[in-house]
Amino acid sequence: MVQRLTYGEIEAIGDMVQSTEHRHMSIRGLALYAQRAGKVFAHPGTWGKLVRERGWLRPRLRLYPAKPKIGLRTHAPNEAWHIDVTIIKLLDGTKAYVHAVIDNFSRRILAWTCAGRLDPMNTHDVLTRAAAHLVASTNVFMDSGVENLNVDVDPLFERGALRRVIAQIDVTFSNSLIEAWWRSLKHRWLFLHPLDNLATVRRLVEFYVTEHNERIPHGAFEGQTPDEMYFGRGGQVPNDLALRRREARQQRLARNRQVACAACPRGLRLQSETPPYEGYAGFAAKWRQTQLHRFSSKRFDAIAGLRLLGTMPNCHARCPDCLPMQSFPSRPAIHTIAPAPTATATTTRMV
Repeated sequence: MVQRLTYGEIEAIGDMVQSTEHRHMSIRGLALYAQRAGKVFAHPGTWGKLVRERGWLRPRLRLYPAKPKIGLRTHAPNEAWHIDVTIIKLLDGTKAYVHAVIDNFSRRILAWTCAGRLDPMNTHDVLTRAAAHLVASTNVFMDSGVENLNVDVDPLFERGALRRVIAQIDVTFSNSLIEAWWRSLKHRWLFLHPLDNLATVRRLVEFYVTEHNERIPHGAFEGQTPDEMYFGRGGQVPNDLALRRREARQQRLARNRQVACAACPRGLRLQSETPPYEGYAGFAAKWRQTQLHRFSSKRFDAIAGLRLLGTMPNCHARCPDCLPMQSFPSRPAIHTIAPAPTATATTTRMV
């Protein structure tokens, strides 16, 4: 209590923390600077505690150049693809390299492969399998990694069916569409299992690709899966879901209107009219018990507060009238405690 900071010291700490003059200093550096300046001599931990308790914010508004919130969006399947590779670390310290091609319009994984080393032929393999049923030409967005720019992959783009587009070089935006899918693959599925060998990674990736394409509804398509978007089979899904949501809301509203407690007049009326509310017969007793607990807690808090103020001494040891105390008095009771009961001395109580 004696070592508590004074109001002036706390005010000085707050001014320095929220000042633009010192916004480039860390909290620890600012605490030591205040000591060298002779303003406040307090531990940096005390500064951090005050910042958290009082919600002080450092004036550090960062200004970034405007970035596009929405990248490339196509209007039909196979207008644009994205290819990339990600590295998965295994338990024994080795690495697995997963290559994949994703369609921009449907978010469908068209082809993928998993290998134990970064081989340019893996990119060649996934592009060849993805373009096996390609009718028209398409743009393939990729980064400038060595797995994409090599003599094995270049002939695929010389035939004319595939056109290579280097992200952040030929266009201003990045290859973030497939990078977002890598994040989902890793954190929602792969990292939930012990990745002990390459075969395990292949099995897990195969399962998640199937789930992603065929079962998991994509949030951008109002409930449709990537396969339904790619093959055009799910056009009725958004309307069906909207109709079912509307029916569910109506059923929920009707059910909530029927459910009522026995303590309110509407509940008593509904309970007498419809038999389903017999299960709520014990609600009134439970509600009354909760109110009694709340009242008891408030009563003891009030007694403790009166004792703290000195208006109600702790007389329960001598005054049997105070022990039951079933209700609050309209005003604080004034107790006069006499000496211990004798033949001539008694305990009096004034209200």
